[in-house]
Amino acid sequence: MALTLLSRAVRQTRVETAVYRQPVSRVVVDTSTGSIEVRRADAGSPITVQRTLEWSFGSASSQEAVSADVLTVQARCQNTVGFGVCSVSYVISVPATTAVNLTSSTGSLQVRDLAGDVQARASTGSVELTGLQSSTVTAETSTGSVLVRFTAPPTSVSARASTGSVEVVLPEDGTKYDVRASTSTGQQSVTVPVDSGSPRHVTASTSTGSVDVRTAA
Repeated sequence: MALTLLSRAVRQTRVETAVYRQPVSRVVVDTSTGSIEVRRADAGSPITVQRTLEWSFGSASSQEAVSADVLTVQARCQNTVGFGVCSVSYVISVPATTAVNLTSSTGSLQVRDLAGDVQARASTGSVELTGLQSSTVTAETSTGSVLVRFTAPPTSVSARASTGSVEVVLPEDGTKYDVRASTSTGQQSVTVPVDSGSPRHVTASTSTGSVDVRTAA
């Protein structure tokens, strides 16, 4: 209890914003503890990275660089005493066609209204990808729910959890999909048009939790 109170007493928070105006086709983000949210920017806008740094002992920082049209963003935590708070969370705005690759050990992942390919992987935390026009999407978490919602038919979708529900929502336009859905403990529902020979593939699975592959209501 005393250590917890001390950690709270010395906790510090800083919010920073960086702007990247050079051409970027892919954004790669990696944080050990913290959430990541990626949203669509207005057409012609640069990429903006807003980071929230929080720490009680040591320091929190973000290392960022653009190389060969890829923006890499990596959180850094240095804890000098072995306990206390350290997290780096991001809110990133990108052009609609930008591809994103997100990783968080502890924290939620959100992507909204993008058309570029998406990879989002969390160890502990929910993954919520909505308003997508992306062709290829991977969404995975060990502990937490997965929601992937499309406004245009995708080509390849992989949505997986170890413990948590998995939901894939596809456009209600008659498109047929090769669907592979499975759960060890929980309910399973597939209500989209299905064709095992379709070039459009959807995999949705969890070990413990429900699986639902459906069209938008």
